[in-house]
Amino acid sequence: EWKQAAGYKAWSFANEERSPALQRFARDSRCLALLDKLHAATGYAPIAAEKPALRRVVAAKFLDTLASIAETHGMEVLPNTSGLSLSPQERSLLAEIGWEVKRCWYQDSTEASVAKSF
Repeated sequence: EWKQAAGYKAWSFANEERSPALQRFARDSRCLALLDKLHAATGYAPIAAEKPALRRVVAAKFLDTLASIAETHGMEVLPNTSGLSLSPQERSLLAEIGWEVKRCWYQDSTEASVAKSF
C-alpha cells in the first residue's frame, strides 16, 4: 500500500505542515474553539489544547470520519455524556478540515498538484 512506502510518512507530515488551508485553520479562533469543544465532548487526546494547533487540526480528521459514519447511518453525531452537539456551522467546519487533510494525503498541498505528490 502507498502509505507504507519508504518516505511517505515524512512527506505527508511536511505536506500537512505547509498546507495553507491547514495553517489557516490552525490560526482560526472558530476552529480552535471547535477543537476545544470536541475535546471536551470526546476526550480525544490528539486534539487537546496543549498540542500544537496544526497537529490538533490534522487529528480532527478522525472525528470528521466518525461524524460522517454516524450521519450515513442516521445516528447521533459524536454522542457524549456532556450533551454537547455540533451546530450545522461547526459540522461544516469539521468537514472542511477533514476534506483538506484527505487532500493532503494525495496532492502537494501548496500547488494542488498530483504530479508533485509523493
